[in-house]
Amino acid sequence: MRGTRSANRISWLFSSLRSSVTSTNRIGPERDFQAGARISTAWPSLRFISYGRKLRPMEEVRWGGLFRRCCALSIDVAVLFLFSLLLYRLISVAYRLGLAAYQHSLSWGALAGLSPVFLVAWLFFVSAYFVVLHGAAGKTVGQWFFSLRVVGAGQQPITYGRALIRWIATLATAPLLLGFIRILWNGEKRGWHDALAGTWVVRE
Repeated sequence: MRGTRSANRISWLFSSLRSSVTSTNRIGPERDFQAGARISTAWPSLRFISYGRKLRPMEEVRWGGLFRRCCALSIDVAVLFLFSLLLYRLISVAYRLGLAAYQHSLSWGALAGLSPVFLVAWLFFVSAYFVVLHGAAGKTVGQWFFSLRVVGAGQQPITYGRALIRWIATLATAPLLLGFIRILWNGEKRGWHDALAGTWVVRE
């Protein structure tokens, strides 16, 4: 009788181990481990099965801090400044050609008329820079340089619509730097614009 019970226990142990290895759907919170290894829930003393490979938990999420994000923003400002000079040059050349067609020369009055055109074009360009890059790649030039990425829930890429909401929220919280100050005490390093848009900034 004892021999039969021992044989049954050994058989149950091997069947439990085999099911824990082959099953891919029974592990929930402990799914954060590399493929090829499973935590055995049937035998508490057996923690890992590695198949000859060293197991380690997947890397935890690293949030983008205030200093790194400010450095990335400074690069974006420099990029936008250079492109703004180019934009201004193109608009001024086009404006000069338009005046020359009507045999007028460029004067201070003509420059005053040019300013609203340049301002509208500049605002559109700056908005497109952040919205398009965040929607397409999740990062701007400065964020790429500092290995930052804007993501949605579950670290999924954000859409162009969410990128637009985030940009509008950034403009709304820009006075007094309210959008960035919240990063200092928030555990996930989210500014107000991130909270309003449902986004996070992570380090890659």
